[in-house]
Amino acid sequence: MRTKPTAWLIVGVLAGVLGGTAGAVQAGVRINLSPSMPKGLYRLVQCDETAGRDAGVGDWVVIDTKEASSNPGLAFFRSQGWLSYSGRSDDLLMKTIIAVGSDEVTEEGGLLYVNGQPLARSASTRQRAVGTLPLPSVELPQRIKEGEVWLSSDHERGIDSRYFGAVARSSIACKVEAAWTL
Repeated sequence: MRTKPTAWLIVGVLAGVLGGTAGAVQAGVRINLSPSMPKGLYRLVQCDETAGRDAGVGDWVVIDTKEASSNPGLAFFRSQGWLSYSGRSDDLLMKTIIAVGSDEVTEEGGLLYVNGQPLARSASTRQRAVGTLPLPSVELPQRIKEGEVWLSSDHERGIDSRYFGAVARSSIACKVEAAWTL
């Protein structure tokens, strides 16, 4: 029996998509579908020991949640499997740095402030529980220690430093650049 050309076309397209996806991941391309940052494609850059040292306020970074496993808040979210929207976790969490060593993060009137300046889209309101499961939270105000950063989401219910506090710069695996966002 002869195979129809359509079947070979479908197999070829599927192989191309799977191969292209594997190549993109290997090349440091990630897709973000969560509301915590703009949805789209991102490229991981500066994935070495200098990433955390060189990262500053406003930079997008990914932290390795395995490296930060001593952080109880992150350990909680990892144990619940909530750090992946793709059904699998590569243990990387993408966020924006909003504060660095010696900065002070406070909350007032439902907004977050860094060094007295209000942050856009920074609802300080934290979800306290999912169902009956209490979520971790961080007491504010908090002065960020040298060697640490405070991470933020673009979404008021995103998993960020409001739940797990400042993280060590050494947990920053890479800086991130937007390749294409919605």
